[in-house]
Amino acid sequence: MALVLVCGGGPSGEAYGFKFWHNTGPTKEYPVDGIGDGIGRLRAFVAVITFSVFAFAFAPELRVVMGGEMRNLRRNLPIAGQTYFYRLIFFYVFDIFFIGLIVSSNNKSLLNDESGAGSSLWAVAVREAGIKGLEYVINGVIVISAWSAGNAYLYLASRTLYSMALVGNAPKIFTQCTKSGIPYYA
Repeated sequence: MALVLVCGGGPSGEAYGFKFWHNTGPTKEYPVDGIGDGIGRLRAFVAVITFSVFAFAFAPELRVVMGGEMRNLRRNLPIAGQTYFYRLIFFYVFDIFFIGLIVSSNNKSLLNDESGAGSSLWAVAVREAGIKGLEYVINGVIVISAWSAGNAYLYLASRTLYSMALVGNAPKIFTQCTKSGIPYYA
């Protein structure tokens, strides 16, 4: 969708290209008193990196915990690690690149202090492109993604508690499983 909008396939027919990179710049600076221009961009970059790194805090641990239940672990665990890296590049780096092409860095919807679904980057992008109703679909996808992340963290926590109970670091009640091996108390 983003590539189509950048090339002019949206309802308005306007090809965005790198228009916003020349007009307003791809990023905004964090103001730093008494220091040159480049430091503000560096500070903005570091702030974004430190904020976004928390989204990936449990991904390697989740892969290792899931490895305990994989078939053919020596083959499938490296494949899972490689596909994680490619998904990370695809879903985050390309998304941010295309958002920077579609939405101006000084867009009023990005700069207000409002929270909620209306300030989602993709919702702002489709609203600015003039696509009616798609922002609600995008917000639904965001809710499903958040639900999936919560489900993954619940899985990680329950398997960790089960393993701790097996070695005696948690109460034995957490070792009880269903016939298919699901630790239901954990």
